[in-house]
Amino acid sequence: MTDWRNRFGWARTCVAGLLLLLATGCAYTGGGPDRPLVQKTRWFSYLNGDDIRQTCASEPFSRYRFVYNGQYRRQVRTYEVIDDGAGGAYMISRVQEVATLSRISSADFLAPWRWTTERSELSPAMLESLETALQQSGFFEPAPSGLLLDSRAFYWLAVGCRDRQMYFHAWTYPQTDLPTLPLQAWLLEQDATGVAIATPFRVGPEGRLASSRSNSVDFTLTVGDNGLRGVRTLF
Repeated sequence: MTDWRNRFGWARTCVAGLLLLLATGCAYTGGGPDRPLVQKTRWFSYLNGDDIRQTCASEPFSRYRFVYNGQYRRQVRTYEVIDDGAGGAYMISRVQEVATLSRISSADFLAPWRWTTERSELSPAMLESLETALQQSGFFEPAPSGLLLDSRAFYWLAVGCRDRQMYFHAWTYPQTDLPTLPLQAWLLEQDATGVAIATPFRVGPEGRLASSRSNSVDFTLTVGDNGLRGVRTLF
């Protein structure tokens, strides 16, 4: 019995490693992180904003992506803000939490694993207030090169295109007090999902070790110069 369990655990670890490799090597091309297999095979590319980078030089309108890692296996929040070309913008808010069978129904057997998604309109004044929040949060300053983004911890990541120029930034807890980050305050004020944000706390070595023992897919990304370091794409 012990040998069978060891073999099963080894196989599960190999599958997890393969999915992690795919997430590193496949390019995200749009459609949302809730599309089938995007989170499994294109997540790193999505975080790096590779699809935004492809069109930024020729894109006349602003576009932003914000991702909150509230311990990856516990909660992930994503926000897409896209200029509508008429002075305003629209925002797509998505939240994924730990799957609970209480959400399952005869009409939707996959409900526990679906993202909560809402779309809202942003007025020109709201879009201007976003630019202010980004400025106050340091988004337009050089990316914090070398910063580690641990999937078992809490962080915000932001990537966007404005005036045909790419910007990238990240903030980790407790190095940054995320609840007081102007960008977080702005996003939560506009968020229509109704899902509370996972409150950050310091994750020590014990917490990271416990997560590793659970055979989950944990990963650490490194911030480079205006993007994620070492993320390979297949353009």
